[in-house]
Amino acid sequence: MNKTILITGGAGFIGSNFIHYFIKEHPDYEIINLDKLTYAGNLENLKGVDDNPNYHFVKGDIANKELVEYLFQTFEPVYVVNFAAESHVDRSIEGPEVFIKSNVYGAQILLDVAKEFWLKNNMFDSARFLQISTDEVYGSLPLESSEKFTEDSLFKPNSPYSASKAAADLLARAYYITYNMPVLITRSSNNFGPRQYPEKLIPLTIITKKDFVEDGSAPAHVYAYGSYGLGMPVGFSSNFICIFFIRLGVFFWPGLTFARIKDN
Repeated sequence: MNKTILITGGAGFIGSNFIHYFIKEHPDYEIINLDKLTYAGNLENLKGVDDNPNYHFVKGDIANKELVEYLFQTFEPVYVVNFAAESHVDRSIEGPEVFIKSNVYGAQILLDVAKEFWLKNNMFDSARFLQISTDEVYGSLPLESSEKFTEDSLFKPNSPYSASKAAADLLARAYYITYNMPVLITRSSNNFGPRQYPEKLIPLTIITKKDFVEDGSAPAHVYAYGSYGLGMPVGFSSNFICIFFIRLGVFFWPGLTFARIKDN
């Protein structure tokens, strides 16, 4: 059986953690990491796996259809995990165009190229396409609200970022319904941990606190929560467990929950 997985955005925070985990747990798989290396992508995140003979890094844009087609024709991936996305809300407010290009158009390119390749090569039964989304597609709730979002909640995105992710989710659903394409969607809440870009709250707070401590203006209090139980680093969000089924078995992935694709 072909054991090649295309991971997009693998030089970013969650993508690089996934690659480290996947190579450790499944060393017989060939990994293709396609990443544009924008400001949040860092090849330093992949130290320790970059010299693995089953790991291949390709610098490029998921919105480049010719490049994505070349990767499918060359490596014949049977699995796709799409981490690639612009993901900062404030940046999306300042300049939404790049979010639409990457998060919507890029996702559509990946879906379409994967569909055509897998259909042509009779791979639908074994292939899987995992679209990484966000709970922000559901909007927000008042702090005092007792309501909880579920996978059946209506989409109410409140920023260009969340709107672009909602659009990609709807495209993924459309490919599942229209073409019977083997698509899965995850919508995680906030994650934190090693290799996270410091514009996010927790690493930014830690770095700021460290600066205060080093110049003697504040005491140091560090609190950590996490578990090694599922093979992920301490500090990685473990509020939920995503069980990602690919034909060979089950992967446990802290920080993600399934969003079931429904017909109605």
